[in-house]
Amino acid sequence: MWRGFIVARGDEVLATAVLPSQGLLENLAWSLRLPIDELDQPELAEVLAVWRAKHREARLPPRAAFDATDLKRAISHVMILDVRNGEREFVFRLAGSETVHIHRRELTGCAIAEIGDRSWQIMMRRELVELVERGEPQLSRLRYQTSSGLQRDYRELRLPLADDGRTVDRILIVQDFTVGLLRASAGAL
Repeated sequence: MWRGFIVARGDEVLATAVLPSQGLLENLAWSLRLPIDELDQPELAEVLAVWRAKHREARLPPRAAFDATDLKRAISHVMILDVRNGEREFVFRLAGSETVHIHRRELTGCAIAEIGDRSWQIMMRRELVELVERGEPQLSRLRYQTSSGLQRDYRELRLPLADDGRTVDRILIVQDFTVGLLRASAGAL
């Protein structure tokens, strides 16, 4: 059994957390929604600016509108998720080299339900379903502990893509792990 927590202000989700009903806080996976307009990480801000430039006349940009040159500074941290079965399944179509290195596994072809621990899967699915339903960008800070005991602390920018301009069929994701790296470095001093 799992417990989920959502902190919201009106329709706006501010934070989510999931943990086993009998579990300890170290099993907690949480996500804090950050204001997208206060994005201060250069690679994430650059990708958001490119997405906004391609988001015209209230139509979401298609995946085909992006190429590697659009994402050059962030390409190793980029992932693309396919939205399948009417938002019931999210499968990695592409995972950049740095993301594969940090997650310690190849993600391409894997569904969200196949990676991470159960609390992370539940939290991510909840957030991705919301993105598909709203068709709006998300910026989150996430923290969870892997099954091998590693702490992950990072920011993630998620951008909806739609071949028809309306129905989200892919999600462009850029991860920034400098949050966790800076914290680990400071703790090592």
